[in-house]
Amino acid sequence: MGSKRKKNLSRSQRNKKNYVCKCRSKKNVTSIPEQGNFSTGIHNALPSTSGTLQVTEELHNASNSQLRPYVDDSSDEDIEIMSPEHKRRLNDCLVKLLENMIPDEVLNILLAKKVLTISEMDTVKSKGIRMAMNEMLISLVTCKPDKAFSVLVEALKRSEQKNLAKLLTSTEYRKRKPAFEGNKDVTEDRKAVQAVEKFDKKERELQIYNIEGNWEFLRDSLLSATDQSWCKVLSRPRVMWRWNDAVDKAIRAKRQAWKCGVSRELYQIARRKARRQVHLSREVAEKKFANVL
Repeated sequence: MGSKRKKNLSRSQRNKKNYVCKCRSKKNVTSIPEQGNFSTGIHNALPSTSGTLQVTEELHNASNSQLRPYVDDSSDEDIEIMSPEHKRRLNDCLVKLLENMIPDEVLNILLAKKVLTISEMDTVKSKGIRMAMNEMLISLVTCKPDKAFSVLVEALKRSEQKNLAKLLTSTEYRKRKPAFEGNKDVTEDRKAVQAVEKFDKKERELQIYNIEGNWEFLRDSLLSATDQSWCKVLSRPRVMWRWNDAVDKAIRAKRQAWKCGVSRELYQIARRKARRQVHLSREVAEKKFANVL
């Protein structure tokens, strides 16, 4: 009968029975005293936490004794900083760079050349406005070494902003005039003026004595000026001093031959006559002009 009852027990009843048995066994174990020391229980057999505390304290003291203050042996010379000359050029051209620079292509080139990082590029683009982006970009470039300056100039050239690149690379700067130059030595200026006046007087005296040479030079200059005043295309040719009736007739005959469409030989003959008449009138006018002089 007893075996049948065991078989008829449900699963939940069996689990409950096993749980009760386990609890009884634990109570029996805890009630058993430790051999050799009846005043203590089984808890003394378990590892104590005092040992671990002692070990951690010893390690902490040892680490504190071995710790030393950190001293940076690297000198300032090892850190690469932009030269003051390049910084001065960026500061001088700052206004024009902020107003005119287009930063999109420049940022891509600086990122490709490993001058800027992706995070720095994102901070520049987060500004949104072009002037703010340019200001942030220039401030980042000034914190970089000299390579950043040369890469920035190259990026401006490649992005078709050569005028800004010339501003950064040009060696000539406008010097500001001082507000007050100080007292000038007036005596030196007076001496210079007096020397120039004396030199002019000597030249005038020499020119007065050499009248014939000056007259020939004046005549040649006047003749060359009259030659330069002549031109083939003139709005009013009769006003010119060398125009006469023979020249007028020859030129009219040449134009008539061109308009009527005569043979080429007749047109060439009329053209030669017109040139000859112009040359003869020029010689006559020069002789008259020379006789007047």
